Amino acid sequence: MNQLKKMLFRAYVWYEAHMPIHKGKFFLGRLLYKIFGLALFTVEGFTIELNPVATFDRAIMTGRHHGDIAGVANEIDKLHKGDAFLDVGANIGYFSLFAASRGIEVFAFEPSPREIKRMRRNMQLNNFDTITLFEQGLSDKPETLSLRLGMDYNPGQNSVIDYEESIESVQCRFAPLSSFLTPEQARRVRLCKIDVEGFEIFVLRGMEEYMPLLRKATFVVEITPWYFKRAGYAVRDVYDFFATHGFIPQEGLDVTRKRYDEVFVPAQG
Repeated sequence: MNQLKKMLFRAYVWYEAHMPIHKGKFFLGRLLYKIFGLALFTVEGFTIELNPVATFDRAIMTGRHHGDIAGVANEIDKLHKGDAFLDVGANIGYFSLFAASRGIEVFAFEPSPREIKRMRRNMQLNNFDTITLFEQGLSDKPETLSLRLGMDYNPGQNSVIDYEESIESVQCRFAPLSSFLTPEQARRVRLCKIDVEGFEIFVLRGMEEYMPLLRKATFVVEITPWYFKRAGYAVRDVYDFFATHGFIPQEGLDVTRKRYDEVFVPAQG
């Protein structure tokens, strides 16, 4: 049955991406999901359950060349055993699984109960013992926040920032990084991915205490000017934060782009 599901899902992904007529595409994807649920795919040396409706899941089915995947995956490929990966906004766990499949220790943070359920399932499918999943989010102080869950076609859009395309809200706990990791664990981090839909500056401020311990890490941070403005800060604030702590950007500030991943590296290499 899983082979049939995979074949149908891949056919739908091709259809969704290449057919010029958009009417009915989303309905067809939801119908497939309603009938078949999730399908098991083996990618990059690990197994993961994917949803044909979700944008990021479809990207995984098409391979690492997809922009939302390639950047972070390439940075993970630079890590070595003994290094640690900090996955902030882990969602269903793709990047955590990717790193664990290469023997990398992972500290993953995900507050959404819906995504936690899927990530736990994906962890069980692979039986990796190097992933520690914290079922909370990171912030600049201990607090309980209302997390708005994204629609089924974009569950990666979960955010504490108010926006229109959410289906429901759940109360989730958040706290600074020092509430979860010991200084020794933080010193091993060589890569940190932060993708939290507009809440990035608050995550970073919650890392302030540990930034001297993270001075050898590379940071991949999603930059979304519209979200940042809605959250009450500017793109410049993220760049200034890293400059203060001795990091330089590889791309450079660009408020004209709707969304992009910036890579911040230690200024001294």
